[in-house]
Amino acid sequence: DVGVKENWQKFYSYLKNENIIPDILINCAGVLPPFKKVKDTTVEEFEKVLNTNFLSQVYSINVLLPIIKSKGDGLIINVSSSSSLCTFGGISMYSASKSASSFFTQSLICEEPTLKISLALPGTTKTDIFNNQKTDEKAKDVIDKIALSPYKVAKTILKKARKGKKRIIVGFDAKLMNFLYKVFPTLAPKIITKFLKNTKYKIFDNM
Repeated sequence: DVGVKENWQKFYSYLKNENIIPDILINCAGVLPPFKKVKDTTVEEFEKVLNTNFLSQVYSINVLLPIIKSKGDGLIINVSSSSSLCTFGGISMYSASKSASSFFTQSLICEEPTLKISLALPGTTKTDIFNNQKTDEKAKDVIDKIALSPYKVAKTILKKARKGKKRIIVGFDAKLMNFLYKVFPTLAPKIITKFLKNTKYKIFDNM
């Protein structure tokens, strides 16, 4: 469990004992809980999502940054999400955790100018992240049509990160969310929320 601090301390001990120096660190663990309103969400649910999506990155950087810096040519990629570009109703836990990841990474980039550090902001991707959602067949079909393959997303992120790109937005939906928020920072989240609710898909019932 990457969201447990003690596990990273054990991992550090293992690396030290085996004399292993990592070349690359990719923080991509993420969980998307069922869509629900803030009033229906417990503090414990928030903590669990924050631990996995954000604090796991803090723990890994705390343990591995000194090791990677010792090599001088390491690469760090923190995977956030398009939901940190523009949020909407029902994803407060996920969006908050991914936004924390984004700004954490951007601060790290400023503090470590000699390292290659990239913030990845992918849109909808065909991973197991939707397993916790109550989806019907229509919603699944739509997700399958707009989602990119994990291979394509990973290949794009890694290629751009190796070239030193600091902020990597992948996917049409991610680029659209980024554009909408830049143009309509207050209105965009409301527009997206209304659009998703009007689809009448079960996945968006509790938005």
